[in-house]
Amino acid sequence: VDGGKVSFAPEGEAEYLRSEWDVALEEKARFALSGSNRKQAEAQASRDALVARLIEQLDHFARTWLAESVSRSGPSLIIANAARMQRGASLVVPFGSSASLLGGPASDVDLAVLLALPMEEQRRFVEALARWHFARPLDAVEATPVPLARVPICNLRDPVSGLAVDVSAGNAIAIDNTLLIRTYMELDEQGRQLCVLVKAWAKARRLSSTRHGTPSSYAWVLLAICHLQSCEPPVLPCLQSPEFAAAAAMRPRPDGMAGSCWVENTAQTHDGHCVSYAFCGSAAVARSLWAPEAAATLAGGGHRLAELLLGFFGTAAHLANGAEASPSYLAACASAGGLRPLSSCRCFDFGRAQHFAIEDPLEPHRDLGGMVTSATLATLQGEIARARDLLVAALPTHGETSGSATAKATDTRRGRRERTATLGTLFEQRDSES
Repeated sequence: VDGGKVSFAPEGEAEYLRSEWDVALEEKARFALSGSNRKQAEAQASRDALVARLIEQLDHFARTWLAESVSRSGPSLIIANAARMQRGASLVVPFGSSASLLGGPASDVDLAVLLALPMEEQRRFVEALARWHFARPLDAVEATPVPLARVPICNLRDPVSGLAVDVSAGNAIAIDNTLLIRTYMELDEQGRQLCVLVKAWAKARRLSSTRHGTPSSYAWVLLAICHLQSCEPPVLPCLQSPEFAAAAAMRPRPDGMAGSCWVENTAQTHDGHCVSYAFCGSAAVARSLWAPEAAATLAGGGHRLAELLLGFFGTAAHLANGAEASPSYLAACASAGGLRPLSSCRCFDFGRAQHFAIEDPLEPHRDLGGMVTSATLATLQGEIARARDLLVAALPTHGETSGSATAKATDTRRGRRERTATLGTLFEQRDSES
């Protein structure tokens, strides 16, 4: 093992074991995305239909609220949103994991109302939404406004179905961010599976709660993307590279928003920063222009999922161990294609300790690992080392097989049982006090 990479047995010897490990991991990723049985699939379809009805009602509310704003604020808000109102498309769109191919049956739903509103009006919007009465089949919805959050939201919960939804307004950066992540996921299925597995691991091991000093699931996905950009050979390109600009500018956005697949925007963030960004929002364009030797891996060739998962924990350890693992502290920067010296990244903050820095690709001043303390860093280091050690001990390496027949016989006798036990331990729910 070198830098988190496992040395597998020669081609033909451990091929059977390697493919069985990948099958087991792929099944774990599928379970995280869609559940394990027909009943769960039917429940997901029912929830999707309920979300569609909710979007219809929210669109009606948003248009009514905007029209009524004239009596309070004059015509300024209607003028600012005239183009959106005239397009005829819904003012409400999903974003986050539910729209970026990373959501599962238990994932909350995030909805954005596409109105350009100053912060004070966003607060008024979510407070008014909390007082609104939804129609059937959502008439039992319970609404809780959170107007003073960094992004003002209204929490909606339907006690009948269990559906939980967060609604925000004027959150254009989040829509663009969702397209960026979705495009990465569309580029490579094994890359998507890796991100799903990393999210599932972080959730099970209680490592994805910003309130408790650990990175969000979104931050873990970005770290996984950084690993996929920087492994050898790379699995993903950097979609913010200008090499994609000309071709992407010739195609319309795939999410129905105005503009081209070369998404360019200058916006003010909810914490008052002005950001400018650009990226390719088309997987087809990225596939056509990325370097041929790298693009060959976009269909999953060149890497095994087990290798990618083990390599991810090596990358995470490199980030978590900071100056102990490299000449300087590092940051995960998907906008730059992988791990970079922290001092060269835009999320660097000279005035505070940054233990596990992960730069937001569209709001680069934000360190998405900024909540990590020295205490929770120690937890991260221990959990990352635990995961890597489990995989290193379990995956077949040089010298473990003496021929394909022996490998298959060994796998038949004990391989499936050992894989099940290893994955059960890897994704085992961690006690909150451990």
